[in-house]
Amino acid sequence: MGKRLKIVGHGGVGEFDPAACYHDRIDIQKLKVNRLLDTGQIDDAKVKKVFDHEKNVYDWNLKDMEMVEKLNKDLAIIIPYHLGQRPWLKACLESCRETGYFILLVYDNPFWKTKNMDVAFMPEVMSLADEVVIKHRTYQRAVGVCHYWNMIYGLTLLDELGFSLAFNINGDCIMEKPEGFEELIGMLNSGDLFPNQYIEEQRYCGTMGWVGKVKMMLDFFHTYRKESFMYSRTTEGRLWYYAKEKGLKIIRPVNCEHNYKLPSPGTWYDLVGFRHLHAEHKVRPLHGLPPVEAKYVYG
Repeated sequence: MGKRLKIVGHGGVGEFDPAACYHDRIDIQKLKVNRLLDTGQIDDAKVKKVFDHEKNVYDWNLKDMEMVEKLNKDLAIIIPYHLGQRPWLKACLESCRETGYFILLVYDNPFWKTKNMDVAFMPEVMSLADEVVIKHRTYQRAVGVCHYWNMIYGLTLLDELGFSLAFNINGDCIMEKPEGFEELIGMLNSGDLFPNQYIEEQRYCGTMGWVGKVKMMLDFFHTYRKESFMYSRTTEGRLWYYAKEKGLKIIRPVNCEHNYKLPSPGTWYDLVGFRHLHAEHKVRPLHGLPPVEAKYVYG
C-alpha cells in the first residue's frame, strides 16, 4: 500500500526533513544571537534557552515523522481494556511498543457514576499508547456489551485511518517476545483471520488475541451489536459462527492455553510469548506457584 499521509517541506516541495529544518533554523538563530550579543541585549543563559528550544522543536518534528510512518503501515495494534485489567495494562502497552506499530487503546468508559469522576481511574500509563478512544457509558457488568462497543469504536477509527489489518491483544495480556511479532502477523498471509486459539469441536474462535482484516472484524462486531444477549453466547462462540456463515479463511494456530490456565506451548506462545496475566493471577495459587512477576504488575 502506498503512503496515505505525508508531511511536505516548506512551499510544498519534497518530503519534510526534520534534520534539514533544524539546521536551517539553527543558522538563522545564530545570526540573530550574534547580533544581540554584539549589542549586549542577550546573555549566555538566554542564548542557551534559544538553542534548547530549537532542539525541542527538532525532537517534536522527529516524533511527528515517526507517527506518520506508523500511520502509513497496513496494520495497527488495538488493545481493548476495562478497569479490571488495570494491573497488567502497563506491561501490555510496553510489550506492544517494542513492535513499532501504531497502538490504539480502547478504554471502557470508567465514568459511570459521579464518584468515579477522578483521574485515579485513568492510569498514567495510557500515555504509552499512540491514541486512546473512550466509548460511551455501558452499565452491564458482563463482558459482552462493553467489549463489542469498545471494538466498534476502535475498529471504526482504524478503518477511517486507512488500516486494512489489525492485531488485537486484550489489556491483560502481554508479548514476552515482541521480536517475533513480524513472523506472527505474517502467518495471516492470504487468510482472513488468525486467532490465538481455534477449537472446532467446541465452536470456539479466540478473541483474546487475533490478527485479521479491519473491515471484516468491524462487520462482525456490528453483527454482534444488532442481536445482543446479556448473559449468553460468548464472543468466541459468536465469532466461530460468524466465520462459518461468511466462509472465512481461518489460519488455525497450534493452540496455547490462555483462558484461566497457565501458558502452554503453541503458535502464539512460541512466537511472541503470549501470556494472559489476568488468568495466571487467578490460577497460579491453585498450582502452588508464586504470583505473576512483579515487573508485569502495575499500581
